[in-house]
Amino acid sequence: MKILFVIKAMGLPGGGAERVVSQIAPELAARGHDVTVLTRDPASTPDFYPMRGVRRIRHGGGGTERRSRFGELARWMKNLRRDLTAARPDVVIGVMHSSYLPVGAALVGSGIPVIASEHTVYAHYSGRPKERFLLQLAPYLSAKITVVSRSALNSFPPRLRRRMAVLPNPVVGAPADPDQMKRAPIILSVGRLDEGKDHATLIDAFAALAAPNPDWRLEIAGDGPLRSLLEQRIARHDLGERIRLLGPVSDVGPLYRRASIFAMASRYESFGLAMAEALAHGLPVIGFADCPGINELIEDKRNGLLLKGLGDRTSLLTQALASLMKNEQLRLELGQSAGGSVRKYALEPTADRWVDLLNEIVAGPQPGGKIVA
Repeated sequence: MKILFVIKAMGLPGGGAERVVSQIAPELAARGHDVTVLTRDPASTPDFYPMRGVRRIRHGGGGTERRSRFGELARWMKNLRRDLTAARPDVVIGVMHSSYLPVGAALVGSGIPVIASEHTVYAHYSGRPKERFLLQLAPYLSAKITVVSRSALNSFPPRLRRRMAVLPNPVVGAPADPDQMKRAPIILSVGRLDEGKDHATLIDAFAALAAPNPDWRLEIAGDGPLRSLLEQRIARHDLGERIRLLGPVSDVGPLYRRASIFAMASRYESFGLAMAEALAHGLPVIGFADCPGINELIEDKRNGLLLKGLGDRTSLLTQALASLMKNEQLRLELGQSAGGSVRKYALEPTADRWVDLLNEIVAGPQPGGKIVA
């Protein structure tokens, strides 16, 4: 197949959806498909996540680090229709609403099918009324909408769910052999520094345990709008030497392999890719049961600790961290079960599901045909 991914940018640091594209697109290319990734990055911008075997188009057009202005978006959609109708891909995959909505609108009447690849939950749109309104157009602009977990699907209104299919993110990991590698006393978290990830709660929970556990450190990889506020919070706790904000990291594997605990205080996740990668690297994990996505990954007391109850979030997280920090045997037991718990999300079976869906969309509706769900 001739497959074309459209995503706003691949040059910006971090980003779970961008990481997924950097894994799925090369895997499809390695299987013999003609794969192109088109972005609005300026022509000279290098990709944050490298991709092999994939054709790259950098359209420019501005707006990669901010919301696009109407004129910029209109010009880009005009150029997009011109280039895609000339290239005639078999299918176009628009990644996130910032791409799949304009792509779908640009290709109306072209005969080129569009897949809308959604990477968040419906709660993400609660404070974004314009985006939530435009989201209602997705069923008219796409042949299928993909979401990354069952809980993400269930968060959307029935009218959108009827057009959706669940395709989980690929999870790449390499569990460390505990007999060959001594993990450091590090609690790790990976994710964008925004309100949904609630790193403030994680910082406060670690601060409550810092004095009696002088050897332990907290590392947070990622960047975002709350960085300066989190730096101030760390300074108030006087833990600048013990809590590190690592910024964006393109190769997170070494971070997973050296840490002893992975913790996320997220309030919502569509899938929890970073946590799944931590599990794939043999790390015991901690997360909240009321967090969609996370509650599908953690099997309580088997591969990690799933925090339940109506208590203060910081207190619950503090207690869970303390139980793992002081008990190396428990960390080892949970870590030994971690990798197997996410094996079904490995790159190859996930790519198989993508191929099934792409074949279905390209072939068009077939009586009695297979439905990917």
